[in-house]
Amino acid sequence: MPNRLRNLLNDSATNTKLIINAEDYAQKVLLQGKPIPWHDATAYANHLSQTAALLKPEVSVISIDKMIMQELADNEQLTSAMGEKSRAGYALKTFMGNDDFKAAVSALVASTVQTQRVPVLVQMPSPLQMLYLTARAAKPDDEHEFDDDSAENAAIYCADWLRAFKDANIAGLIFDEREGDVSDEAYQPIKNTAEHYQWVVGIRRDNEIIFKDPQLSIAVLPSDYWTSGDSNVDTSGVVFTEIAQNAVPEQVLEFREKLG
Repeated sequence: MPNRLRNLLNDSATNTKLIINAEDYAQKVLLQGKPIPWHDATAYANHLSQTAALLKPEVSVISIDKMIMQELADNEQLTSAMGEKSRAGYALKTFMGNDDFKAAVSALVASTVQTQRVPVLVQMPSPLQMLYLTARAAKPDDEHEFDDDSAENAAIYCADWLRAFKDANIAGLIFDEREGDVSDEAYQPIKNTAEHYQWVVGIRRDNEIIFKDPQLSIAVLPSDYWTSGDSNVDTSGVVFTEIAQNAVPEQVLEFREKLG
C-alpha cells in the first residue's frame, strides 16, 4: 500500500497541510475532561474520528506516549514488577514485555487507523525518554542516568515492541526528543523495523520535526497559535501542530480556517 504521508511530505505544493495532535484539546472539549478511553479501542477510534471531523487534519496523531504515561501512573502491579531488579533497563524490558498492555495498544492503533480517512502517525517517547519514564515509575526515589549506549539498547526493545503495529497500516512514527536529544545511531534498530514496514520516522524537537525518509524537516506551529491566531512560523507545505488544551473551540475553528 502506498504511504500517503510520504507522498504528502514529497509534495512540493505550498498550501498548508496540517499534521495535528489534538489529544489534550479533544479531551477537554469532546470528552468534557473525562479520561481518554485508552483501553477501549472502539471508543478511542470514535473519539479520534470526531476530532478529525472537527479539525480536518491532513494527518492525525495518536499519542501513545500519553497512553504509556497513563499506564505507568495507574498500573501498580506492573510498575512493582518493573522494580524487582535494579539493573539498568530492567524496568523498560519488563514494561515492554507486558503482553496485556502491548495487546491493548495494538488493538487501539489497529481499530483507530481503520476508521480514519487520513494517514495516522503514532507519537512515542524517544528510546532515551522511555528509559527514564520506566525507571522513574519503577523506582521514583532513585536517581537515574542513561547515555546513548543505553538508548541504543532501549531502541532494541522499542523496535521489537513496535512490531505490534505491523498490520495496522500506520503511516509512521514520531519520537519525541524534547526532553533530550538521542544520537542518530541509537535509532538503528527502530529504523530497520520502520524500513521493513515502510513507515516514515520523524524526530520531534521544539521547533521542527526531522524526518528520515524522505530526509527533510517540517516546522512546528506553536500551540499558542490556537489561542492567539498569531505566529511567525512559515506555514507553507506540511506543518505539525499541537492544539493548546485551553484553546477556545470557536477560535480554533476560526484559526484553522485562516490556515486554509
